[in-house]
Amino acid sequence: MRPNKILEILLDGDNGVSIDDCAQVSRHVGFHLEEENVVDNAYRLEVSSPGIDSNFVNNRQYQKNIGRTRTG
Repeated sequence: MRPNKILEILLDGDNGVSIDDCAQVSRHVGFHLEEENVVDNAYRLEVSSPGIDSNFVNNRQYQKNIGRTRTG
């Protein structure tokens, strides 16, 4: 949870992440957060894939991107 009341979830996968993947996770997580009353205050749930400027956080991400170049 960020200080601005945004609950951010970043998805990553070896074969990429689609908008449908993000929507499914958003619905699933949102349902359980509400059902289980996990967050007391108002919040905004954001589910997305990490942007190109995001840092890698584990070895799998480095391995997945060997040989790839940034375009644009």
